[in-house]
Amino acid sequence: MITYYYKQPRDETFVKKLTYSDGDWVYVEAPNKQELSGVCEHFKLNQQIVLQVQDNNTVPHVEKVGEYGYVFVRFPLSIDGSLTTAPMLFVIGKGAFLTISQYRVESCQKLVTKVSDYSTADHNELGLAIFNEIIKQYGTYVNQIGSKIEGIRSRLKGQTIGNKDFVDFVLIEGVLNEFVTVMRSTSVTLRSMTRAVHRKTVDEYNDIIKEIINNSQQSVDSCDLYAKSIVSIRDAYSTINSNSLNQTMKFLTIATLFVALPNCIYGMYGMNVPLPMQDKPWAYPLLFVISILMPVGVMVWAKKQKLL
Repeated sequence: MITYYYKQPRDETFVKKLTYSDGDWVYVEAPNKQELSGVCEHFKLNQQIVLQVQDNNTVPHVEKVGEYGYVFVRFPLSIDGSLTTAPMLFVIGKGAFLTISQYRVESCQKLVTKVSDYSTADHNELGLAIFNEIIKQYGTYVNQIGSKIEGIRSRLKGQTIGNKDFVDFVLIEGVLNEFVTVMRSTSVTLRSMTRAVHRKTVDEYNDIIKEIINNSQQSVDSCDLYAKSIVSIRDAYSTINSNSLNQTMKFLTIATLFVALPNCIYGMYGMNVPLPMQDKPWAYPLLFVISILMPVGVMVWAKKQKLL
């Protein structure tokens, strides 16, 4: 799908168009082979570079071929409830500005619907604005992950954490690691871009560049914090389980004493041989009291020795 957007600074929101004219933002989402070839042919783009956007393993980087600059970034998205990232390509040059991706970019959709003073004619500012929205989207997803982790942590006291929670932890750790890697690479890409342009241009957009870098660093710090929280919860749960197992083993040991020791006495006096006191009427009550006192005495001794 190819969509053309146009906006002047005095306009409140972006205007969607059916045909292209100079100064438009060309938004290409999930293009088929024919659409991608048509875009490359119309703007005379390097098709080999553009096709990299279809490779899910493409990392953030910058390439300059002819009069066009090709900037690859990765944006966050949710596919069937699972968080991941996908490549997105910015193409700037010859008065044209294009963004190409294989999936719907929520950050771009938020930008075109909100009131702003951006202009499609200022490609540098527009590109940085999209950059910023992408980083903010990372922050939104990271906060959602944090809420989920805190929800699991709150159940730790009641020991209601199950195997599914630990499977979720593994998946969450993978997402956090991917987010951190991508955001750090994106920051490096942005710094490379700023070093490649004129100092006056950098100063002109200094505020939004700083905002992008700060938002990215905050999201990275949050990812590191939540990753440590996962490790902390896992260690705490392991400690609680070990302690519960120890308590269970102590209970079973006590139960075994109360069953095994009396059985020793009853077993000996159950043999068909002459035994002491077998003709005495008070023999059975005596043996019963001894069978109770023996395990109690052993238990008291074990507690004093801190064996139980």
